[in-house]
Amino acid sequence: MFKHSTNRRVRSDEAPHGLEGLEARTLLAVDLLAHGPRIRFPGVYSSGQQLDGIIAYSNTGFDDADAFHIEGFLSRDKSWGDSNDRSLGEVDFADDGVSSFATIGTGIRARIPSGTPAGIYYLGVRVDSRGAIGESNEGNNIAFSTDKIVVQGAPPEIEISGKALLIPDGDTTPRDADGTGFGSTGLLGGVDHTFRIRNTGAGPLFLYGQTPVRITGAAASSFQILRQPRATILPGKSATFVVRFSPLNVGLNKATLKVLCNDTSEPDYDFRVRGTGIVYPEISVQLDFVSPVYSGLTTPVTLGTFSIGQETLFTFVVTNNGQGTLNFGLPEISGQDPRFVLVDPPSEFSLQQDYFATFTLHLDTTESGTFTSVVSFTNNDQNESPFVFSITAAVA
Repeated sequence: MFKHSTNRRVRSDEAPHGLEGLEARTLLAVDLLAHGPRIRFPGVYSSGQQLDGIIAYSNTGFDDADAFHIEGFLSRDKSWGDSNDRSLGEVDFADDGVSSFATIGTGIRARIPSGTPAGIYYLGVRVDSRGAIGESNEGNNIAFSTDKIVVQGAPPEIEISGKALLIPDGDTTPRDADGTGFGSTGLLGGVDHTFRIRNTGAGPLFLYGQTPVRITGAAASSFQILRQPRATILPGKSATFVVRFSPLNVGLNKATLKVLCNDTSEPDYDFRVRGTGIVYPEISVQLDFVSPVYSGLTTPVTLGTFSIGQETLFTFVVTNNGQGTLNFGLPEISGQDPRFVLVDPPSEFSLQQDYFATFTLHLDTTESGTFTSVVSFTNNDQNESPFVFSITAAVA
């Protein structure tokens, strides 16, 4: 990003004899200008906590600038050099400079100095903090942020729990007991777990960003945050967030949840979660490959009206519309009048996706009347086991 200048500048102490004041200054063709820095996460901080910012500076002179240092500091009154300032250290551009008429922006990262008194501070930057560069204007090397931070006296302390059990920061072993293990569910299904963030410290706990709870990892897309916690948690209080496991992949899905906050000892509290994606069967039944049959006894399947002595056979089709293997048992006929009998059982009882099997019932038509029976059979469909329906037919 930076280029080292090989051009040589004329410094004030090298000016020809007889040149003084303004005439000598015009020979110094470098002019470094500090722009107002930005604080990435304005808010409340504690001593020792990490602070991220963005700084920018320009060389408005006609010559390139060689290497120099930039100092960051905290100021209460937007002035440099008083006893309230707290230095954040220097960035050493030992091998770089800045070309003429160029503007450079870069991120900085520092920690609030230990023992910083509580109060409101602005972020300040001082370009060429060691005075290595002779400039035509030395009065524009310092700038301050419009953003401010509050350094608090008493620190917060974050802890996160699931199902009333503490989840340690950095936990890499998900468990069902604390909710970090989501168990098994079908693809694109949904299992929701609630986690609680508690502030056990003496100062307010601040969660950073619009999405303070973030998801990373190979299977991050199989997890989503349904509800984020509130941004500020006072001492002794708590807030919750909800995570949904909706697997996109069969098998084990792993991810990491990370909470960004102003706890200096745990600024990125994280722990792993996992769940297993499985495929389920989906049963469907039809009469004679045409009419759908639904599980339930509310509305009987009407087979029709038949003459005495008429031959009657009714074929039911069992199909697996799901991705998992469908296993089902032998259909059973029950009811007060055993006029319906199973005459042709299924040829197989385990069906892969899109496969089907049939079974056939016979109605005894030797006597007139209206006859009703119940057909049922067990299966491993998650929602329709046993599959049960009633049938009715009339003989006249």
